[in-house]
Amino acid sequence: MFGKPRDHVETTEVAEFLTRFDDAWRQDDETQDAPLADFRRRLQDTHGAAFAASWRVHESAVEAVSWAATNLDLFLDRQYADEEAADTKVLEGFLHVIRGQATLAPRTFAEVTWLLEGGFPGGAMARVRTLQELAVKSAVLAKYGAPDSEFPELVERFARHGEAFTLRTVRQL
Repeated sequence: MFGKPRDHVETTEVAEFLTRFDDAWRQDDETQDAPLADFRRRLQDTHGAAFAASWRVHESAVEAVSWAATNLDLFLDRQYADEEAADTKVLEGFLHVIRGQATLAPRTFAEVTWLLEGGFPGGAMARVRTLQELAVKSAVLAKYGAPDSEFPELVERFARHGEAFTLRTVRQL
C-alpha cells in the first residue's frame, strides 16, 4: 500500500526502483532537449540584438560602479588625511551602504538578462522588481540618510536591520 511504512525494504527493490527512475528521467530528458533548444534558438533569433544591447548596458554599469568605488576610496583617503574634515566614520558608513546597493544593481541586471535569454520572463520580471527596490532604497538613503541630512542615523539603522534579518534567517536554518 502506498504511503504505509514498512519495517524493511529489500535492496533489490530499491535498486529496481532507482533503475526505473533513471530510465524515466533519461527518457524525459531526451524528449525535452530538442524543443527547448529550438525554443532558445528562436528566442535568440528574435531578440538576440536586444540581449546583446543588454549586455553592453551591463558592462557599462559595471565600469561605472568600479569607477565610482575607486573615486570614493580616494575621496575617503583625502577625508582621513584632512584633520579638519567632518566625522569621516559616519561618511564612510554612508558610502559603504550606498556602494553595496550600487554593487547589487549590475548583478541583478545581469540576472534579468540571463533569465530573458533562457526564456523565463516571469523570473526576469521578479528581478526587475528587485532593481526597482534597490533604486528606491538607494534614493531614500541618499536623500534622507546622508551625513548632512535630516536623518543621518538612517544608514546605520538600515545596515543593522540587514544584519538582524540575516542573523535571524541563519538561526532559522
